[in-house]
Amino acid sequence: MEHETDIKRTQTILEKYELSMQAQLFTECEVMTEYALTNGMKLPEHLANIIKSPSFQNVNKNNNALERKNNSCDGFHALIVIHGQLVDMISPVKPQTLVFMKDEGQKKGCFKFISPVRFIRRMTLISIFSMAAMITLSLCESVDGDPKRFSLFESHGKDLLLNELFLLSAAAIGASFSALFSANYYLQKGTFNPSYETSYWIKFVLGLLGGIIIATLIPIEQAGTEALKGFGKPILALLGGFSAQVVYRILNRLTKALESLFRGDETDTTMAREETIKARIAGQAVQNKLVLSTKLAHLRGKIETSNDAEEIKKGFDQIQSELTSPGT
Repeated sequence: MEHETDIKRTQTILEKYELSMQAQLFTECEVMTEYALTNGMKLPEHLANIIKSPSFQNVNKNNNALERKNNSCDGFHALIVIHGQLVDMISPVKPQTLVFMKDEGQKKGCFKFISPVRFIRRMTLISIFSMAAMITLSLCESVDGDPKRFSLFESHGKDLLLNELFLLSAAAIGASFSALFSANYYLQKGTFNPSYETSYWIKFVLGLLGGIIIATLIPIEQAGTEALKGFGKPILALLGGFSAQVVYRILNRLTKALESLFRGDETDTTMAREETIKARIAGQAVQNKLVLSTKLAHLRGKIETSNDAEEIKKGFDQIQSELTSPGT
């Protein structure tokens, strides 16, 4: 009985999954057909015939699960066929993006005039707030572009706070600009994936961190850029916010440079040992050649003065055994 109950439960789960898959495919086919027609794409005749077929329409019209199971097998097959062909037709636009845009457009909100996508609206508001904050902070007397005002060691109190907030607003402008530009690119291509929204927010936060790090820790005015007249730090914050990856590469290069400094002594010691071993091997090789040359000269003298072949053979065998013996 328990085994039969488990089988029935598994069948029920599979049926629910199949029905949800049918509903999802039908929704995607609807939005893809609407997109193709509204953008002037010619729908092939065989696709139109499949859409008009009763078996295909039953997938959407039948609400009873049992009725779907018994009557919509042909419709489900037709649904899979037309879904694949519509995907090829509207490529590179993704059906998931079309469904997402349709759902977002049906939601109500106060700032729908900016964009139907919630993420775009939020990031746009953040960018507007960042620009307003930057303009407001620039009106303060202590925010005058003086490099000492941005220094963590030469400034303090309210002046330091206002200048650091000014840099943070510049980094926020750069980070929001980068996020909006990337999102707008994928929206125009029709490949925006809502599951990557978290990565955009992480990129924005990394931009804030990167802008503050590169603008606060790098003394740009002291590096020969006085011609910028106080705009060096804000420009660095803006660029660091726009591309946090550049800041990461800079920090990574600095880390590797520090590692090479500490590993320098060890490398030099290893190289010195290798040179000593090479010199020792070369000296030993020269010594072995001299010994061999002496033995060959002695053997040559025996050949010239003696006619004993056995003694000469023993001399050759002795030299050969010394050359082939281990450790020679």
